[in-house]
Amino acid sequence: MSNRVIIVALLVVGCSGGKKQLPCPNPLGDAGVNEAPLVQGLTVEPSEGATTSSQLVCLEDVSDPNNDALTRQFQWTNQNDETLSEARTLELSPDIVQPDDVITCTLTVSDGTLSAMESASVQIENSPPEIGSIQINTEEAEEGIVLTCQADATDPDLETLTYTFSWTQGETEIGTESSLELDENSSDEPITCKV
Repeated sequence: MSNRVIIVALLVVGCSGGKKQLPCPNPLGDAGVNEAPLVQGLTVEPSEGATTSSQLVCLEDVSDPNNDALTRQFQWTNQNDETLSEARTLELSPDIVQPDDVITCTLTVSDGTLSAMESASVQIENSPPEIGSIQINTEEAEEGIVLTCQADATDPDLETLTYTFSWTQGETEIGTESSLELDENSSDEPITCKV
């Protein structure tokens, strides 16, 4: 009967520096460690001057340490945390936003396992009303005649408008209502209505 000898080789690798024990490097390198995506920047454009009729777009600067393919999810919300859209762009209208609203874009980027999140916001600015026409009911300017100033105006934000009138003759203001009755003190100078 022949004798067989089995030799078992055991390799023990230790990492030390003097009396201080050091961690051993991963023989596989960093390739086996998944790291979360990075969001280097997130902005909402336009960042200034956005109105109730603007188009907002969320622009991101993202990367992945492992060069993994990334998916992006967008969510637009207002200051009440109400969701307005889940697309990259948001078309605004007075039906969904009003001046002074704060609109936030939240980005979630994922490599399929780990994710990162970032948000950016913009405040909606008020748009001035637009006067379509202004007219006085008559061109006669005689004593006893009542002049009426009529204005047609609209507001891009669909807000309720209030009207302020100023009647002037020369450099003198002679009335602040929508109507003005002329009396014997009225001069022959032209009368102007400002709204």
